[in-house]
Amino acid sequence: MEAVGEIKGYPRKDGRVGLRNNVICVATVLCANAAVEGIIREVPELTPVIHSDGCETVRVRTLYFTKTLENICRHPNNYAVMLVGLGCERDNVHEIAARLVEEGYRVWARMIQEDGGCTKIIAEGIEQAKIFLAEAAKESRVSVGFNKMIVGIETADHIYNEDPDAGCAGDADSLRQAYRAASDIAQWLVSLGASVILPSVLNKQGSFTDGRIIKTIKYADPVDPGAGYFVIDQDGDRWKGPEEGVFNMDVPESLLSMCASGAQMLMLLSGVGSPLGFPISPLVKYSVGEGPLAESDVRGAYSPATVDSLKETIVKVATGEKTYEETHNEYGDLVCTYRRTNIY
Repeated sequence: MEAVGEIKGYPRKDGRVGLRNNVICVATVLCANAAVEGIIREVPELTPVIHSDGCETVRVRTLYFTKTLENICRHPNNYAVMLVGLGCERDNVHEIAARLVEEGYRVWARMIQEDGGCTKIIAEGIEQAKIFLAEAAKESRVSVGFNKMIVGIETADHIYNEDPDAGCAGDADSLRQAYRAASDIAQWLVSLGASVILPSVLNKQGSFTDGRIIKTIKYADPVDPGAGYFVIDQDGDRWKGPEEGVFNMDVPESLLSMCASGAQMLMLLSGVGSPLGFPISPLVKYSVGEGPLAESDVRGAYSPATVDSLKETIVKVATGEKTYEETHNEYGDLVCTYRRTNIY
């Protein structure tokens, strides 16, 4: 495939570019999920962000919860943000909204315990969602350089190392093929001027960076667009839970960390495939063997032709073509959650 120099996106005031023009509807705590779901049922064009965290209990709250939540709201793929909180959680929805508005973001926020209750907020949210979506529909994509693009790349490598029988990992040979494809794609993206975010487990393999300097970032640290490799520090201080338990960063949370760092597109390359989607950033998937993929995803043994198919898919998605999950609004609870990273 011939190298391409431009993608099409939505320029933001801060200089970043969105590959999507989402209006997202976010619960700041799991107790507000019902209100968000009530709004989404009537306005399915919204992008939902629901989850099982946000409360004060030690077992569910991470040090990076608030930062992740706010960075998701700041994501360049969003045109506007709708926030719904309960009122007794640590993260005050009106205080978050005030910070975002001061930074120039389009935000609507309500608190169930202070702003009239769930039924009233759902009704108001439906009307506000229609206003935001109408505004967003008036905006048009423009051509921009690949240097404005940040892509997060994940494989099932660490899943296989923890559990060789894991469903999406595949066998050792198929995983190696997926890894080779991921390495080729990473180097291709950086050659075009894009930035690539990798989890640290992939960096340790040594073949991704082609001798280039890697910048290490912590969970949810923003990445400025521009050619280069970035690695999420999975062994840092982002989570301090009970002493017992196993520290683990699984695929959904790894993708979340990349999205919270600003990745406008995500990739998951594996041996068997995965039905995962993601609510904020489109997720491009590649499977070496048979597995749960949508027709729009790439499948096949590693080869130059397969890598070219991945490149073509990336360009299509980066210029506006929707993934299966985006079209059908199928994201799944796994990837819509700010999940804790301790397995008890």
